[in-house]
Amino acid sequence: MFLGLPLGVVIVAVGIGTLAVVIVGWFATLFTGRTPKTTRSLVTIFLRLTIRWRAYTFLMSDRFPAFEFDETRDDVIHLAVPDPTPMTRPVVFFRLLLAFPALVLAAILELGILVVQVVMWFVVLITGSLPEPVHDAYKAVFRYSARAAAYGFLLVPTYPWGPFGDVAAVSGMVGQQPAVEAPAGWPEAQRSGPRPWDIVLSHAAKWVVVVAIALGIPSYVGLQVIRTLSSPTYQRSQLIQANNALVLQIGQYETTRRACHSRVPCLESNDHTIAEQLTAFATTLLRYSHSGIDPATQATARSDAVNLAGLFYLAANAGPTMADYQRTNDEAHVKDAELALQRALDQLQHALNNA
Repeated sequence: MFLGLPLGVVIVAVGIGTLAVVIVGWFATLFTGRTPKTTRSLVTIFLRLTIRWRAYTFLMSDRFPAFEFDETRDDVIHLAVPDPTPMTRPVVFFRLLLAFPALVLAAILELGILVVQVVMWFVVLITGSLPEPVHDAYKAVFRYSARAAAYGFLLVPTYPWGPFGDVAAVSGMVGQQPAVEAPAGWPEAQRSGPRPWDIVLSHAAKWVVVVAIALGIPSYVGLQVIRTLSSPTYQRSQLIQANNALVLQIGQYETTRRACHSRVPCLESNDHTIAEQLTAFATTLLRYSHSGIDPATQATARSDAVNLAGLFYLAANAGPTMADYQRTNDEAHVKDAELALQRALDQLQHALNNA
């Protein structure tokens, strides 16, 4: 992974440019029915670099990947791109929606393979090579991933297939596979007979793919949950809920305090309740610290909430007499702390409304 880092950086840069070109190319393809040559070229380069990087970093080969944009004689893994074909406009219009299931499956497979590779790294370190079933499973998974990206990026009209490899040839024919001609430029010797990209997985290799899916599904779900929880939009929504809830809780506190009629146990219980609610509010502010609003405003509200919670905890143990309770509140300047928190909450509400 460390040695492959330079090419990884190049892939990220090319990938950003590819995404921008594909967005523009989508409009052109929608109107003309053909993917622009520039879009096809950049997507091809991106996929070629990516599969080279994967072959090297996943220990399928120890040959250092080339930085060349074209096919090279020393490539250990090849990308065959069919000639341009007309695109159906309705399919292009809904391409992202149609490609979504395949892209999700590709992401699940890649995450699962990444987990498998953690174990395989030690295996290769000891034995010097990947076990053949794992090697073959990697080929099928990475081929499917490239096909999914090629479909989503408008490079080909064919929906991705083959995560479990190809169906074995029977009587010289390969069943249940799209009829794909060998791409232009391939040697004539490879344009007849078994296709160079056919991968027939053994039973053990298919089980490796199954394990990758089983490991990839919880990994994918976990990443989506983390992404959602860490998004500024989600965090702001949680802060808005917490802020609104605290406003209601403060109102309930005032109502209960008036209903206590100077009964110290009632007042102390009420103080303890609001102290816990203020502490929970401060914890929420700390948990969602990447909400996109002014950090100083959020920090001030958290500090004032913690300060007032401490004073209410103190008041909750101020008795036993009303005089003791009142003296504790006066000495702690609870009213001043309440006003400070109210100002902080107003500023926080303003920041949330404008975020």
